Amino acid sequence: MENRGLMLKFCIIYFFIYGISAMGYTQYIPYLSSLGYNPMERGILISSYAITTIIFQVVFGILSDKYKTVKKLCVIAVVGFAIFTYLFFNLHTKIFILHMILIAMSAGIANLNFGYFDNWLFTFGEEARNKFSFIRAFGSIGWGVTSIFIAALVDRFTYKGLGLIIILLTIVLLGIMYIVAEGAKTKAKKSEKITFDDIKELLSNKKYILVIIILFLIYCAGNSNTTTIVDKMLALGATNKEIGYKWTIQGLIEIPVYLYGNFFLKRFGAYKLLCMAAFATMLQFILYGISNSVWILIILAGFQIITGPMMMLASRMLLFNLSSEKLKSTGLLLALSIYSGLSALLMPSIGGTITNYFSVNVTIFIVAIIAGCGFLLSLVLHRMK
Repeated sequence: MENRGLMLKFCIIYFFIYGISAMGYTQYIPYLSSLGYNPMERGILISSYAITTIIFQVVFGILSDKYKTVKKLCVIAVVGFAIFTYLFFNLHTKIFILHMILIAMSAGIANLNFGYFDNWLFTFGEEARNKFSFIRAFGSIGWGVTSIFIAALVDRFTYKGLGLIIILLTIVLLGIMYIVAEGAKTKAKKSEKITFDDIKELLSNKKYILVIIILFLIYCAGNSNTTTIVDKMLALGATNKEIGYKWTIQGLIEIPVYLYGNFFLKRFGAYKLLCMAAFATMLQFILYGISNSVWILIILAGFQIITGPMMMLASRMLLFNLSSEKLKSTGLLLALSIYSGLSALLMPSIGGTITNYFSVNVTIFIVAIIAGCGFLLSLVLHRMK
């Protein structure tokens, strides 16, 4: 990157964006549960953000490549998340359609931000991409540190106060973003249009499509980790604080891998990291299914050291390298809209329905099988490299 100051600013930005996102993302289900929504209803509500995730990621990706700007769109996304999350936590009456709209906007923008800030960082060139895993570690620190205090904040200020805290922290984040440049422009001219043939060429890349399929299967498990596993913890009598411990472990345990992410990428390569993440996800859900202790479920969150950062690093690098120079933003965000958005659309509602009519463990073992399919396909991809 241009200088250490720029890297420091991005470290702070990642700390804030992930910390702020955690305040909303980790509390969707506990808040909906406190309002009296059952697992099937919560699943349908959570699934609603899949549609907005797909729309936001495709639209923002195309706009980025067309107008050669990422920072301005990042600002819009950050402000949007703060507003809709605040409104979500301030709707205390059980009104299904309004909660669906608000969580669709809030979580859809949150999912956009997880990938879109990476795009902004990547516009600063190859050196920035090499520093990516180190900078991303501060996102995990922000997520983990925030998760420690969320339960206490809710107890002290209620969910309404949590929404206000998100607004205040967002103002601080915007101040930091203001002093960071837009980033390098691509060689393509601003007026150059992205055509259907460009998208068609991207989607004709067999490796690109296979990576998306694998990530879709793994993200099905990731979405279930957010919903189904929390449902099991609640069924076992977990408190808000204990659920917070789960998120804290998942956030903090990622840090070592992100700090030395460049080493892992050079040592194993993106293909092997993806295989390792898929296998670990399958094993994690098998263990989730046979465990009946809240604290064991919390400890099993430690698998995040493999299932989170290794998969994320591998996916970002594979998708970036498999996309043409003209479609770097579109290639990443189009893929995200498919594997992240589609899995978010299907798993919460399907998982919630299975849990409602059978049991939460049946849902967990089905997810383990899905992750296993992702692992097998990752082996096929590894042979194609």
